[in-house]
Amino acid sequence: MLLSLSALLLLSWMQAGVEPTESPTPLVTPGPVAQMLHGMVTVPVSWRSENWSVHDSDPHLRRLAAWATGDGDQSIAVDVADVFGVKLRSFAQSIADGMHRSNPQFALREAGTVRLCRGQDGWKQMYAASSGGGITYVFAVTALHLYVATYSFGQSSPEGEAAAESLCPPPDPVVHVPPPPLQAPARWTAVPEIADRSFPVGVTAWAWIAPQAEYSQRLVALKFPLPAGHGGLSYGFSAMLAHLAKGHATVLRRSPVELCHSTDAVFVAMEYSAGTQPILAESVMTIAGTNVYAAVYTRSASQRPRSEAELALKSLCPPSK
Repeated sequence: MLLSLSALLLLSWMQAGVEPTESPTPLVTPGPVAQMLHGMVTVPVSWRSENWSVHDSDPHLRRLAAWATGDGDQSIAVDVADVFGVKLRSFAQSIADGMHRSNPQFALREAGTVRLCRGQDGWKQMYAASSGGGITYVFAVTALHLYVATYSFGQSSPEGEAAAESLCPPPDPVVHVPPPPLQAPARWTAVPEIADRSFPVGVTAWAWIAPQAEYSQRLVALKFPLPAGHGGLSYGFSAMLAHLAKGHATVLRRSPVELCHSTDAVFVAMEYSAGTQPILAESVMTIAGTNVYAAVYTRSASQRPRSEAELALKSLCPPSK
């Protein structure tokens, strides 16, 4: 059985692959086509739409659409996953490594860049099964998403390959935020889109992800209003904890800390779980005027802390007025 794409995604996100040698793939002009899925992909007009869902064991993927030929010999599905900071070729190499280990009956026949819409580069990998038929993946990444067109076939066709190569992911939304209240760590990538969609209305947030080798490490800065009559830092800590760990966390250490011109600040180290994975979080928090300001550095318990993130955490400095 073919390893689920979700399992391959998990493998790739946990590894930093070696970039494969580029072997450009020429575009194939499809025959009669219909534009589908708001321009996301183009499929032959004779293919029928299918209501295929992603298997329950694939929690990281969302099925956008699927089509198949009348005889079912060829099909294409388009899926999306929320990812942050993934490098296309390293990801593709990890997929290839996972296929080789888990499905040796599928041999890699072709791998290389493919030019997608708006001049964006994607990556194509074609596998042939020893029993006949095969599967082609076309991957595209944005700052926030991974898009996958999966073309499965008993006998491949130029139209089917072209449909996969027509993958056209929409641009990520552009989010404008004010300057952050801390010094961002060097070489980390700012991802304002993550902050914008991850927190409730009224919260201003800034987010950064670590370099590729440890992209799951994150630093987030927050500003949110302090309701009248609430208990200062205690309220801020409870509000942050409710969002970050759904209220379930073990406080490992809590101590006062001095931040720039604010002496009323606290440092908290805690541990909580994301699924089955233990997460360590270090945070600093203070109050300026009627707002709570906080910075939170999170990483897997198995990862070593990065000094530049810890320095950035302690550089939190809200406006003095």
